Amino acid sequence: MANIGSNDKLIEWVRKSERMCAVAEAYGEKRSAQIINHALVQYADHDHKGFLHALSRMKRTPWTIDEFLHSKEFLASDTENSLMDIWPALKDDIRLLNPDVMAGEKPVGQALLGGATGTGKSVTAIVTTLNQALLMSCFKEPQRLFKLSITTQAMFLLMSVSLTVTKRAIYTPLRQIFTNMPYVRKWVPYDKYKESEISMDGNVVIAPVLASLQAMVGQAVAGGAIDEINFFSIVENSKMTMGPNGQGGRWDQAEEVETTLARRKKGRFPTTLGMSFGVLVVSSSTRYEGDYLDRRIDQVREFEEEGVVWLRHKQYEVQPQEKYRQHEPIRVLVGTDTYPTRILKGLREGDEGYERAGIDYPENGQVEIVPGLYKPDFQKDPENALRDIIGIATKAIKPFISQRHKIIDAILAGQEAGMRPFVLKQNVDLAEDGMPQIDEDALPDDLDVPRAVHVDLSKTKDRCGIAMVKIVDWKDTLTTDSRGNEIVTTLPVYAVEMAVSIKPHVMKPLDIADVRTWITQLARFWGFNIDSVTYDGFQSAESINLLRKQGVRAELISMDTTPEPYEYLRRTLYEDRMLMIDNDILRTELVSLEWTKEMQKIDHPPKGSKDISDAVAGAVYALSQKRRTRSQVQVSQGEHRERVRVRRSLEERPEGSKRPSGKVSRR
Repeated sequence: MANIGSNDKLIEWVRKSERMCAVAEAYGEKRSAQIINHALVQYADHDHKGFLHALSRMKRTPWTIDEFLHSKEFLASDTENSLMDIWPALKDDIRLLNPDVMAGEKPVGQALLGGATGTGKSVTAIVTTLNQALLMSCFKEPQRLFKLSITTQAMFLLMSVSLTVTKRAIYTPLRQIFTNMPYVRKWVPYDKYKESEISMDGNVVIAPVLASLQAMVGQAVAGGAIDEINFFSIVENSKMTMGPNGQGGRWDQAEEVETTLARRKKGRFPTTLGMSFGVLVVSSSTRYEGDYLDRRIDQVREFEEEGVVWLRHKQYEVQPQEKYRQHEPIRVLVGTDTYPTRILKGLREGDEGYERAGIDYPENGQVEIVPGLYKPDFQKDPENALRDIIGIATKAIKPFISQRHKIIDAILAGQEAGMRPFVLKQNVDLAEDGMPQIDEDALPDDLDVPRAVHVDLSKTKDRCGIAMVKIVDWKDTLTTDSRGNEIVTTLPVYAVEMAVSIKPHVMKPLDIADVRTWITQLARFWGFNIDSVTYDGFQSAESINLLRKQGVRAELISMDTTPEPYEYLRRTLYEDRMLMIDNDILRTELVSLEWTKEMQKIDHPPKGSKDISDAVAGAVYALSQKRRTRSQVQVSQGEHRERVRVRRSLEERPEGSKRPSGKVSRR
């Protein structure tokens, strides 16, 4: 091809290209004519020489994605010799990710694929990576198109949660298709003896690598795939990243890998030079609310990033429709924090038992019409089916409290009983607010009733959770003994009247002694009859010993070594034996709790917490273990209040507490 370095030669070459375009059309080479015409228009109208430069280095005519999908030279989809089974609905996604840049369509640099499992995300990534890498084989020294040295390797990197998974799920099927493709056998020399990667002529490489920063150092990333990114690691207090005051910070592997790859692609193979090869396909099935892929999609939508495509699909939107036609659809109510996911009765108005919005479920409830094939899945495990089939994220993979409406019932029962917070702020930031301050006007009248307090300690990272619980009533409950006989058992009704959290700061860590002092003030100054104080294991031995010396029953209850406290809490909720103060963090924590089979314990999602819920479960469990009769009051109310009055006259009012007049102490 002609050298287009000077204006005179450029003009001469443009005229030659015009003749080439006319000849191509005359001989039926519409594709070539289309590419040449676009290059001429870019130069004539926009003074853009990039496409003309590409034509000068072109060895073979670049194909369209439809040709790549259907031609016998490539995938031969929909034929007996097909190298890959691709669902019809999936081809629309593949077309979207592989625009005809040579003919003027806008380039795509990154694709974000989310949604349900089994929607062909890996297939889309494999086809796109193969197509984009092979397009480079149409050009001599393709690095020159991006002003790079010809010795620079154009890398298409493949990653997943582990190198083993990457090879099994992406690289091995991709390599098999590549080696069996007729086009490759005819036109693409590659190193047949190197099985660890595909090293093509022109320094174009497709390689599976570890999802780590080290694997990307010095790489010129043209594209590739990051599979199941929502399953990447999140490490608190990690040495991989710097936190405040020189301490370890929060390391999000997904964010680090995706951000680094995307920046390397933009830096080495930008779409602004006219030509565009390579798409970074980031995919994962839906997992938790607020997972990385969902956050990244929200970011793209908010900032309207150009060249980034995002897609979310349900299984029944993508998979072949034939298998769904024999089953009548069902209606599924998508669960929220206040009610669970469930199948609604009836499909159409007039059906027997048809459930109506605003009557049988909330007016604004989200309802999905789902193929009846999935009815058993939603009957057995509705939350997992919601995530895996419809692609709607849940707060927990295996929800520990599946009847989440019982949490709301407990809060409403507390409100009906007149419970209200007696602290000015339930969730405090230690650096800004100090310790929680008591509102004397809101103190309960039954200070003489014995209480249990549980403390989930923290120093600089998580919140410190403190809960106080009392017994307010007794309820006859029908239970079954070991022989299967039904018996009536009288069980306590609990009231969680205080659930607070204290967020420490790296510059102002939480002093464990301050927590102990704050709790003793609840008893000595404010008059609460605190029968016992329990701690989780973190640095609690000293506080337990000091409280015992003061005559307070204090002991250790670990929330991680046994599930019993949480199992008892769940049982009281399900049996409607719980009144609870409303705290938005506590409500979210209870809904998000999940049972982790691998660790055999109740835990929180990667980005969640269970500091206050630990405190609540610990306090309820501690109170349940006391040998008490129905008579909970050990002294008369008058005697107890007189003792409190005397103690208050001798004690200094806690700093910042609210006086009955509404004024706040400044001491």
